[in-house]
Amino acid sequence: FERGLIDKETVQLRRFELLFEGAPVSSAAVNRTFQQHLAAQSELMPDAQEVCVALSHRAALSIVTNGVGATQRRKMNRSGLLPYFSRLFISEDIGFPKPDPRFFEHVMSELGRPDPASVLIVGDSLTSDIQGGMNAGFATCWFNLHRKPVPSDYRIDHVIEDLHSLLDIVPCAGE
Repeated sequence: FERGLIDKETVQLRRFELLFEGAPVSSAAVNRTFQQHLAAQSELMPDAQEVCVALSHRAALSIVTNGVGATQRRKMNRSGLLPYFSRLFISEDIGFPKPDPRFFEHVMSELGRPDPASVLIVGDSLTSDIQGGMNAGFATCWFNLHRKPVPSDYRIDHVIEDLHSLLDIVPCAGE
């Protein structure tokens, strides 16, 4: 999907076709149920609200996601975090997935073309978040919750294992 070789609908169905191969199960029905349950999730990671509140006073925050649009909107509404973000950019709406440069071109255009060097992308995916940030000229921050080895073939400016560490990276106004 990230390489543009398959569309999102095919990904959503194919993963369940592979999982239930040979079983009399409708992958479309399983995907619908999965998306409904995923959207109902609202448990936050430790420090998520505190960090979002603090960061929203330091910088304009946006969400960039390859997730399913309807699911992502419901999850964000349920999370209580949406007020801290100025924009929600969903690849499904834009027409290109991360890390496609056209996705980030659209985001930058919508944000009034800030200096790419002033943008920090924080993400857990090396192939979509970090690669996309590298392609766009952003500073990158890998949220490496599982403490995987840091690969040498990515330009990663910051590596964090918890959200609270973002407060050490994003300066307070006037710093």
